Amino acid sequence: MSRSILRIKLVALALVLALITTPLLSDLREVHAATKTYDWLDVELANNSEMYVGPFRLVARVTAGVTNIFMLKVYKEQELCTIFQVSSQQEEASGYVHAYCREGGPSVFKVILYGKDASSIQNGGFVKFDIKESIYSPEITLRLRPLTQTEFVFNQTSAVVDLSVGVYNEGSGTPPWARLTAACGKVEGAENATIELVATLPPVDNPTNFTIAPPKPRESANFTFEFSASANGRAYAKLVATIGLSYPTDFKKDEQLSTSTHEVWRYDPGRVLTSTVRFYIVVGDIYRDVGVPEVRIILNHSSLSIQPGDDVRFEFTLKNAGTGDAFNVSIWLSVQPPLPQVVLITPESKPFTGSMTTPLFVARLPKNAITRKIKFKVMFPEDVTILGTYFNVTISVEWQDKVGKYFSAKASRVIVVQEPERPAISINKQVSPTEVSVNGTVNVIITVSNEGGAPAKDVSVTDSFPEEYFELIHGKTSANVKTLEPGRSIKLSYKLRAKKEGTAMMPAAEVQYKERDAPQLKYSNTMIVRIVRPALSLEMMSAPPQRLIVGDPLELIFSVVNDGSGPARDIYIAIEIPPGIDLLEAEGPYVNQERTAEGGWKVTFEADSIDPGASVEFSMRMRVQRMGLFNLTLLNATFRGEAGEESYTIYGARALEVDFLAEVPQSRKILLTAALTGMIGAVAAAVFFAIRGVPTRYAARRGRLGLPR
Repeated sequence: MSRSILRIKLVALALVLALITTPLLSDLREVHAATKTYDWLDVELANNSEMYVGPFRLVARVTAGVTNIFMLKVYKEQELCTIFQVSSQQEEASGYVHAYCREGGPSVFKVILYGKDASSIQNGGFVKFDIKESIYSPEITLRLRPLTQTEFVFNQTSAVVDLSVGVYNEGSGTPPWARLTAACGKVEGAENATIELVATLPPVDNPTNFTIAPPKPRESANFTFEFSASANGRAYAKLVATIGLSYPTDFKKDEQLSTSTHEVWRYDPGRVLTSTVRFYIVVGDIYRDVGVPEVRIILNHSSLSIQPGDDVRFEFTLKNAGTGDAFNVSIWLSVQPPLPQVVLITPESKPFTGSMTTPLFVARLPKNAITRKIKFKVMFPEDVTILGTYFNVTISVEWQDKVGKYFSAKASRVIVVQEPERPAISINKQVSPTEVSVNGTVNVIITVSNEGGAPAKDVSVTDSFPEEYFELIHGKTSANVKTLEPGRSIKLSYKLRAKKEGTAMMPAAEVQYKERDAPQLKYSNTMIVRIVRPALSLEMMSAPPQRLIVGDPLELIFSVVNDGSGPARDIYIAIEIPPGIDLLEAEGPYVNQERTAEGGWKVTFEADSIDPGASVEFSMRMRVQRMGLFNLTLLNATFRGEAGEESYTIYGARALEVDFLAEVPQSRKILLTAALTGMIGAVAAAVFFAIRGVPTRYAARRGRLGLPR
């Protein structure tokens, strides 16, 4: 009994010792089991920042002064293991960190702390160091793993699915943050299938993109996403939900310097790593192999443009171009409006009128299968046109898919029954010009054409005109032909003279003919002709005075105004200026001046046209060269109408025949009178002495002067 108790005590003591020494032994196993070492190079930690090397926390401290001090404190949990320190005047300082912190144990990594770096104090200071011979890898490795199956299959067409994932930290460090994202979409199947994220567990504000607390090394965190998936109808759909994980890492592996037993990593902060897990959700799986049957009608036929008494033959097949089999295929034929007879030729001879009362039936039409040819003909009687000229032939097909969903298709053709050829008579009336002066002429042309396919018989064309305004001067107003063949035409033309000013309505011409011995009558268009009459009058604007002084200039200004209803053409005015008057200048649209045989002037004024209400101004300047009574003579003052057939006189043109008296000034009159009196006295004295002889006293004087006595 005492031995049993002793044995129990020894076992209990062994268990206690085992519990006490387990952490130490596990740490030893971890250290001695390391078969690969790692170098962490070019590390820079800002002042008061920290990082982890395995379970050890490294804290950077920078003290600025005359000599800058850089420290790196190493903790394991809350225990300070060691402090590395170097000044800016030193190259470096180094040392090892041991597994059991202050208690020693195997070394787990070496720290090399660098000084003499002037830039390390900028921006608050940085501590630069390398970690070498480390048993801990700097690689931060978060793994995203599905905690549920990754493919769900449901026969029902909608489902709500919980998708769970775990975030595992398989590295030796923990990133400062991590983010989960969720996206979803359709892979295949129904076009209107949908999938959406409903909620997450634990709940977050934005379940499609949210930040999580990264798990520590050898720890994990679990998350559940609830998705709702639907095919939105009796259909199959495969949907996908993608969960993504992203997190930062500060080190990048140097592949060139790394080996199978030793890896070199360089400090490279700011990089982001990602991983994803996809889940597939199938809804309506029962409809996966059903597919969508699509029955197409492949139709051939003879000409659809026919004459009464013809037949139109149809031939068609059905092809299933869909993704599933078609069941209970029913085929219907119809013709509207109903005809006396439609004959189904194959698969069985069967006449019917209008629409079939029982359809043709195909129990199953597999996908990509084609039925045998189905033929029928539509028969048109001779008097079909009494029923109509357009007939609609329709082939209707109805079918179901494997689960009983209804489908249909239709093909239609229109048959046009051409009526027998007949004449198509058109009549057109042309009048030119549509504005003419009184006494002007207009031409009238009537054209009758047969634009149909059959001749017109006993064609008679008759026209008329308002005799109040016109008189016939050439041609006839009627014509007849026995036959007017298709594509041919006849013309009737005549000429009228306008008699009276006004607006004349030219009535429609008419053509009478026979079509299949039935009298027909058609009318042309009507026309309106405006008959105008120009009326020009002359207005004197400035005329010479009745008495004027020799040498003074004189001016004649006048205008010609169109007071009529039509334009005036070829305006012509000619004035003769008598000798003794010099022409200085003449103005107008067109002016011509020339000397007359007597030494005067002939001046002609011309204008091409003057519209109703418009006017044209003419003028001439002259100077009287001697005394006398003068008269300007009007030689011509005419114009023509629109057509130019007749010449008219300008009203008031006689005002241009101006009379005026040219005199000398009063002073010149007295001087001329005295001179004339002296001349008369001298002449009288000369005559007296010639008759009586020269007195002696004058004769002696003449002798002294050397003149004859």
